[in-house]
Amino acid sequence: KTLVLWQMLSQAASHSKEREEKLAPASQVAQVWYSASWTKQTLWAFRRAAETVRSSDGLSDEVKAILDHWVLTAKKGGIPLEDARTAWLSRENQWSCIANMLRRSDREAQAIYEITGDFAHGDDQPHCGSITMFDDVEGQSTVTRNR
Repeated sequence: KTLVLWQMLSQAASHSKEREEKLAPASQVAQVWYSASWTKQTLWAFRRAAETVRSSDGLSDEVKAILDHWVLTAKKGGIPLEDARTAWLSRENQWSCIANMLRRSDREAQAIYEITGDFAHGDDQPHCGSITMFDDVEGQSTVTRNR
């Protein structure tokens, strides 16, 4: 996952220089790392980065299998958003830090995160569930799965 995130940052920097566009790679990386859902732009950037990393030399067979699986899921449009929402709400997480937040806007943002899992979307709507959070690869080791 870290290799894909690094590639996303690298591609965003080079893509921005080529087209002179302002991209938001930090928000896309934050979604891949923390969010239960991704925007269309994040899904596209993740797929492109995963394909680039997959074509690299020196990857173990297990890493290649994970990347192949993630790329295939990304090509299919990602994890259905409804499935991701269900999985997010069914996790065994009893804590909440909403009451620790001073500003109302922070409490509201934290409540939305705790209910939906959405993080770093800005004004964009969630498109699909997080591949790295919810798309388990069959045969994956427990250590890898518990990322």
